[in-house]
Amino acid sequence: MATRKDSAAGIEWLRERLAHLQTLSASLAAARTEQEAIDATLNRGLHVFEADQAVIVTLDDATGRFRIAAMRGYPGEVGSRWATFPDSDDYPLAQAVRQQDAIIVHGPDELIRRYPKLAGTERSAVLVCLPMGDFGGISLGYDRDVSLDQAEIEFMTAVARQCGEAIRRTALDGERRRRAQRLALLAEAGAAFARTLDYRTTLAEVAKLAVPRLADCCIVDVVEATGLHQLAAVHVEPEKLTAVAELERRYPSDPDEPRSAVGEVLRSGRATLVAEVDEQFLGPLSRDEAHREGVMRLGMRSLIIAPLTARGRTLGAITLIIDSSDRRYDDQDLATARGLADRAALAIDNARLHQAQIEIATTLQRSLLPTHLPTIAGVELATRYMAAAEGVEVGGDFYDVWLLDGGFGVAMGDVSGKGAGAASMTALARHTLRVASLHEPTPSRVLRVLNGEIQRHGAPGMFCTAICLHATADPGGGLHVTIAHAGHPPALVRRRDGVTEEVGVAGTLLGVREQVMMNDTQMRLAAGDALVLYTDGVTERRDGTRMFGDQRLAELVASVPDGTDADGIALAIETAIDEFSVDPPQDDVAILVLRVAP
Repeated sequence: MATRKDSAAGIEWLRERLAHLQTLSASLAAARTEQEAIDATLNRGLHVFEADQAVIVTLDDATGRFRIAAMRGYPGEVGSRWATFPDSDDYPLAQAVRQQDAIIVHGPDELIRRYPKLAGTERSAVLVCLPMGDFGGISLGYDRDVSLDQAEIEFMTAVARQCGEAIRRTALDGERRRRAQRLALLAEAGAAFARTLDYRTTLAEVAKLAVPRLADCCIVDVVEATGLHQLAAVHVEPEKLTAVAELERRYPSDPDEPRSAVGEVLRSGRATLVAEVDEQFLGPLSRDEAHREGVMRLGMRSLIIAPLTARGRTLGAITLIIDSSDRRYDDQDLATARGLADRAALAIDNARLHQAQIEIATTLQRSLLPTHLPTIAGVELATRYMAAAEGVEVGGDFYDVWLLDGGFGVAMGDVSGKGAGAASMTALARHTLRVASLHEPTPSRVLRVLNGEIQRHGAPGMFCTAICLHATADPGGGLHVTIAHAGHPPALVRRRDGVTEEVGVAGTLLGVREQVMMNDTQMRLAAGDALVLYTDGVTERRDGTRMFGDQRLAELVASVPDGTDADGIALAIETAIDEFSVDPPQDDVAILVLRVAP
């Protein structure tokens, strides 16, 4: 780079150089991403510096190593060999950044003498290394011998710093965008987990959210009763999932495998960040040579494995991989991964607790209902029970059928409230009805006994509706039935010809006052006649502002085809209320159908 200030050629050269400098400045100003600023520095900067080769490196604080961000004029193997190198004065570009001063090396001999670790890479006649700030630098190579005075070096350093400022600005802008994306990702993940308690579906959705905003590939492994299972796997290039799945099949993640990276995270409960995946990391984790080669073929560049930990228990792990893009993970990405994993773990734990509550409630609910109905000659019996939408608290709906001397008794009731109090009241009601029917001659007197028991032993403010009947065989082949109501929805009788009517007289709620009013109603059920008992969860089933209602139920029972057995009638009612509203029932539903066999 000879001085040409006093000649016409020198003036022209200076004009061209200023034009290149203006173009570089404009390109740097227009850059919106870090890569655009780096590309502008190389593509335009080569003209300003009149160099034959150039390399830009940036310092990775997490690893303490410089990484080649872009390169021009060198063969590809140079970039592969020197993709990263330590922040050490053993390397001229690293020294220039550390000292914040230009480093100039003339010829291969001087290069090897001053920097022995670069032996075998000499090719430039002159090497100029310039700091672009404390985060990186640019190395310029010249195939010819150039003479640089102090003014020229100061100019080149100033231009390099200008390029560095543009790269730093765009990097900070990029980091702000990434931070906003990370926050948005965590917010979206939280919303996804809040929408449902089906954590399997939600984890798959969250894996899709993470790709490509946080990872090229996201894998979620969860510890379940039968072992560690991969519940989600998403890749920015879907065709690569086949290789990932095959590797997982041959070498599954195992909490007990000492050479499993996921297993180590599960055992320790600590997240793993590998900014630069290399042989040093992969070697100890390879179970055999085929495993190592398989992982290498995936092209993994950067890795985060975060444990799914909730309430002190590790429930699984989320693995984030970069293998397609040029990004590298840092501490900010690790913090985001931990936030994502914490939300996922809490969702899994909440879902399991919810399921456990449902199972407890279901078990307790079953214990409050008869495990089987007695076999009664000439009588068909069918029941249906549907818990309310939440299903985590025991409801107060119940039914029962029991044998008596000369006949049998039937009861249905609905205790106010939910939970343990309702369960206790339900057990009291059901067993009181059974015992009282052995001593009291009529259903109304049985219900009065239950009212007294609720008054004495029930929780304050609780009440119960009930319907009770005694049935005996009729000499004509039917049943003689005596029925009494205590604030309960009326029973429906469907005659074999389809005529349907309500039976019984409404009585007083049980448990509200000492004196109650109720009456016994007698009727005969002939062969083919059916009696339908139900709780208000049937008639009060809602679809928006509409309610299923008494009339709709009566019309439904009347419309059942003649000859339909008890189970068919119960099924018709169950199907109708399910089709009436797509939403789960908000109240428990109990149905009992008694039919005299034809």
